[in-house]
Amino acid sequence: MKPYTRFSDRELVEAIRASDSEAFHVFYLRYYEPIYRFLWYRTHSTETAGDFTQEVFMRIWEKRETLDPQKSIRAYLYRIAYHLVIDYLKKRSSHETFIQKNTHQRNISFEAFSDLQMDVYRVIDQFSEPVKTVFCMSRFEGFKYSEIAEICGVSVKTVEFRISKALELMRKKLSHG
Repeated sequence: MKPYTRFSDRELVEAIRASDSEAFHVFYLRYYEPIYRFLWYRTHSTETAGDFTQEVFMRIWEKRETLDPQKSIRAYLYRIAYHLVIDYLKKRSSHETFIQKNTHQRNISFEAFSDLQMDVYRVIDQFSEPVKTVFCMSRFEGFKYSEIAEICGVSVKTVEFRISKALELMRKKLSHG
């Protein structure tokens, strides 16, 4: 048995391209939780996040022969997840209904947090979806601006603008309560 857990992403992609199911299993375990969290934070639904996470990995397996080991598989995973969320939000009757429906869930989930943390999450919920996505990917998930740009299909300058806008809104809302 090969020590797949020690393989780099590039090595795993090479093995997955060759239809190696063990390598795919290690890859799945490596990225399942981060992708699930990314999707849950945007849908606030355990079931939807779980379904979308499975869909992301199913698409990877189905397209395994076309994967490019020279490109970031991590960015590709998040791009698939991002587009699933965008399609999901478009299918919703309205973006505002989505936010209102999930505000109660968000407040319950963060009851143990301090008032300031609650205020921060409330402000983030008021961001437009593109600003919220970029801000959360940068601040909570540790993505670099260039990675966010690649995942979201926008320029690095657009990512910078959205982060700047988020921080400006955060300052205004938190200082004027």
